[in-house]
Amino acid sequence: MYDVVHLVRLYKPNVGGMELIVENIARVQIKQGLNVLILTSDHRTKNNLEEIIDNIKVLRLPSITIRGIIFPWFLLNKQKIETRCLHVHGMDPFVDFSQKII
Repeated sequence: MYDVVHLVRLYKPNVGGMELIVENIARVQIKQGLNVLILTSDHRTKNNLEEIIDNIKVLRLPSITIRGIIFPWFLLNKQKIETRCLHVHGMDPFVDFSQKII
């Protein structure tokens, strides 16, 4: 079980404001001894579905892009993820599906 799961549409190697904020929060939480996971899409990283980036565990779910909008396939993820806290980053339809996997 994770202490905190961060749900964010994109993460490294994609770089932007949201990605940097999530990374910084996760780093602080890990320093505090929390078990942290970043759950994101596999956009531009189709080969690496699970990896450790700078001591942070990252799980990428398959996604599709429709008219420039990235949609991770949360509903196809059969693996349930247990967490004490789900931190959803972003306000868009993508987060509506987060309850299906957590």
